[in-house]
Amino acid sequence: MSNLTPLLDILRRQQAYRALLPRFAPGQQRLLTSLGVIPAGRPLVVAALLEDLGRHALVIVANKERGRRFVEALQAFAPGRGMLVLEPEAFAFEPIPWSTETVGQRLAGLQALLVERDHAVAIVATGPAALVPLPPVAAFRERLVYLRAGMPLALSQLLRQLVENGYRRQPVADEPGTFAQHGGIV
Repeated sequence: MSNLTPLLDILRRQQAYRALLPRFAPGQQRLLTSLGVIPAGRPLVVAALLEDLGRHALVIVANKERGRRFVEALQAFAPGRGMLVLEPEAFAFEPIPWSTETVGQRLAGLQALLVERDHAVAIVATGPAALVPLPPVAAFRERLVYLRAGMPLALSQLLRQLVENGYRRQPVADEPGTFAQHGGIV
């Protein structure tokens, strides 16, 4: 993937972009489609707005494939600032479990909103994905488990937290949402 961040400076020198910024003053909400930005230019404009305004953004796309393409294009202008949030595969109240990919991407989006303090991120979602609520921020924050190499911890407490947070214990942890324990190694 190419790094196109130098194009942000070119965009910022454009009068049309400078005129756009006041429309996003605190308390204002605007749709890019109503501001005359063509679809191919939206990732560039969103990347510049994220950086210049320092606020998170919600980008609604027509379908999952367009979302993936938008995030990919956004990464070229603002690496690490785009998160795709998928819609559940089942309709509301259907007893069909969500895929590991869907759960993982939705939680990654919520984590990005909570953890990314150095820079704003864009959450990219389809309309149906945006309508399915995420867990309350306070509940999510209190369930976060931070681990780093060499950190002392109580193994039994970690295992309990993983199970309480919905992780599945498996003989081999080969996909997101699973964990394995072999002696003192998790």
